[in-house]
Amino acid sequence: MRLSTDKIEISIIMPSYNAAAFIAQSITSVKEQSFRYWELIIVDDGSDDGSSDLVESFLSDPRIKLIQQDHLGAAKARNHALSVAKGAFIAFLDADDWWEPEFLKAMLTASRSSDADISYCGWQRTGLPEKLCPRYVPPDYSKEGLVEALMRENIWPIHAALTRAELIKRLGGFDETLPCCMDFDLWLRASPDIKVTLVPEVLAYYRFHGTGQITSQKARLVIVHLEVQLDFLKQHSEIAARFTPEQIEYWTWDRVRRKAYGNFWHANLDTSSQLFRYLLRRGKWRLSDLRHILFSLLPPQVQRRIPLGPSLPS
Repeated sequence: MRLSTDKIEISIIMPSYNAAAFIAQSITSVKEQSFRYWELIIVDDGSDDGSSDLVESFLSDPRIKLIQQDHLGAAKARNHALSVAKGAFIAFLDADDWWEPEFLKAMLTASRSSDADISYCGWQRTGLPEKLCPRYVPPDYSKEGLVEALMRENIWPIHAALTRAELIKRLGGFDETLPCCMDFDLWLRASPDIKVTLVPEVLAYYRFHGTGQITSQKARLVIVHLEVQLDFLKQHSEIAARFTPEQIEYWTWDRVRRKAYGNFWHANLDTSSQLFRYLLRRGKWRLSDLRHILFSLLPPQVQRRIPLGPSLPS
């Protein structure tokens, strides 16, 4: 049966860069959705591993479209797809992640029944030892302050949400100047005046494979996350005024400090050193940080020769 593209209700946007090893599984998880009125817009972001050839084998389904662009990054790829998307709702699925077959149906039903701008669900990481990959259903953020929850942390991953297209377009899409944290920035900008609803099931899966992912970019992720928070508070002084200086400090600069110490305790010395040096440059270090600040200024080969415990030797 040939499926019509006239009744598209959900546009699924999939940026892809050198995802040949995983993209077929991601596309298949879309094709196996019980809800059928979708389109999948795949934006190949300048891949050189044959990804686009794999995608072409799926193009016999008229709901699947392939756009090719130079390697411009995920934000530009998503915005490119948004500019041609037909659906009233938008879902995002990276080329190495996947969904349960009921994802679209459950999310759309929840969004419509509650008139929510964003529905979100539970998720699970894969690709790490089992104890590090629990199935996780987040809290119901419709019952607490969404801005405050997002200031604490990015509260759902991009592939575990369904968003009204009108909202994303009203916000101007993704910030293409950011090197990462584009989804966190989008959710935070949306948060002051939207309605969200929880689908309390694990329906989305995130693949951790360590190549080009968080492993090599931890410090940058933490710093850009902070910059997004600070910019949001600067743009929304009326929201910032609702919180105490101590709350804001805890969510922002103290978060960087906690990440710096956490990486040190796990012997991720490069990430830890980058974060302590950042605190030093920005004048946000404390006297209690001094030993770790000084350690962060040592060459890596010297750092590796110093015996480490929960803290540095006196």
